[in-house]
Amino acid sequence: MTVAELQQKVNLKASSNIIVVPHHWCFKRKYSQDKRGIGEPAWELSDFIKRVGIMKKRQSLREIEDQKTTKAKMRKRVRLKLETSDKNSQKL
Repeated sequence: MTVAELQQKVNLKASSNIIVVPHHWCFKRKYSQDKRGIGEPAWELSDFIKRVGIMKKRQSLREIEDQKTTKAKMRKRVRLKLETSDKNSQKL
């Protein structure tokens, strides 16, 4: 910055009824859009849970789910919705 720019900045800040606009407002992308995943390591299960063997069980369930057809998956979703509506009507 030159001296003239600094003086202009001081004059703007000193004058009344002026709102300073943050610098990131002129960017086309959103404020922290490019900072995703920086500095955060991937979440890991605790040692106790790993020893129990839950990961093997989850993997086997995933494989079974992958083998199902789309029609079977949609049928299961509809069935779950019907069951929840039945439970809600029974509560009333």
